[in-house]
Amino acid sequence: MTELVINFELDGLHFWPNAPEQYKEFGQPHRHLFKFICWYAINNSNDPARRDKELWELRQETISKIATYIPLIKGVYNFGSMSCEGMADLLKSQMNFSRVFVGEEYWLGAVIS
Repeated sequence: MTELVINFELDGLHFWPNAPEQYKEFGQPHRHLFKFICWYAINNSNDPARRDKELWELRQETISKIATYIPLIKGVYNFGSMSCEGMADLLKSQMNFSRVFVGEEYWLGAVIS
């Protein structure tokens, strides 16, 4: 099996509903540069050196798909109460990815497989 890999960053807001006291600031909308890394399994058994899906096309389709589900206000996506794993799960199910990582900047995040 071969997996194509795309990645991109989106400027966005989210918040943690009912955040515990030690993280109460996360209960308010706050901004991150969200990092997305997406793996897309392909079957290239006929010719392992060729693929049917163009990487740039897959990347643009993915970003466009996000814009259909998440409001974009003045260049910033509003993910509402979605966690990193919530964003990853939504994207995985909508785009049929095998795995998706969503991180806050480059410090932490979640992988859904």
